[in-house]
Amino acid sequence: MVGNNSNPMLELVRAMPEHLLAGYDIGCGQQPGRADDALVITGMGGSAISGALLAGVAADSSPVPILCSRDYDLPAAVGRRSLVIAISYSGNTEETLSGFNVARKRGCRLAVITSGGRLAAEAARARIPVVIVPTGLPPRAALGFLFGSLLALARSARVLRLTRKTVIAASTLLATRYETWRRKAGRLARALGDNLPVVYATSRLSEPVAERWRCQINENAKLLCHSSILPEHNHNEIVGMGAPYAMRSSHLFTLVDDSTHSRTRLRLKHLLGITRGTYRKATILAAEGESRLEQALSLVLLGDLLSIELAASREVDPLPVTRIEELKRRMARN
Repeated sequence: MVGNNSNPMLELVRAMPEHLLAGYDIGCGQQPGRADDALVITGMGGSAISGALLAGVAADSSPVPILCSRDYDLPAAVGRRSLVIAISYSGNTEETLSGFNVARKRGCRLAVITSGGRLAAEAARARIPVVIVPTGLPPRAALGFLFGSLLALARSARVLRLTRKTVIAASTLLATRYETWRRKAGRLARALGDNLPVVYATSRLSEPVAERWRCQINENAKLLCHSSILPEHNHNEIVGMGAPYAMRSSHLFTLVDDSTHSRTRLRLKHLLGITRGTYRKATILAAEGESRLEQALSLVLLGDLLSIELAASREVDPLPVTRIEELKRRMARN
């Protein structure tokens, strides 16, 4: 698909660097208060991934645990000394609205990131800090705005040591490497062919990135994708590789970064040797950039581009998510 610029989703992926910095600047306009014992991000799908990425980026420095809650309720330990940030791009995600209301009842400190909807209205009535991001995007394509805003709130809450210069550096890396990564995504899509994509993370930083790959390939390419993480994989999934037979037609994409432990790298080498014959191909992909933020986002953008390339090769429109919308309609009737 290289050379075709008429794909709306591709253009939204191209805009991620701009959206990231814009989201950060928007988020700097709100002061959510401190997270004394935990930062909890409640959200679902394309909105929730921002929280998972934050947890990965801040894993080596955050003074408090960062939890991602993707359910109607919140963990019992979340209370008055916790900061809960509710993220719903539409503002109408029922699980997120439920988690938001649970946090209010418990007296948690609260902040909201959304483009509008019921969540924005309820937060405004309760005088809860609200970051309003631009509307009109598929939630999964609003990652730059949502994650950028969350970075700003996490910095304000003293959970993340970050400056605007750090965000600019990440945005610049994504913009300058975009065309190179787009061509690389095209090669990866051709190498995958009709095989099953399986994405392995190798660190806390790359774990949410592998999840993002899985979600984007499922939604954009309408193609089933599996993800897992090393070294945990080596204690269970390694045994089942190759069964059923369809798994033998899998292409393993393994994401590595500077924080990948040397023993995990050794495990990966042995894993690929022990299980040879249970997969069709294996590709190791290294993160680019200097900071943890840059490294995470470099692999995020590559995965997003791969999902668009796969959609093109499968001749499917990456925008519609018909089954998700149908499920929402059925849930609304009950």
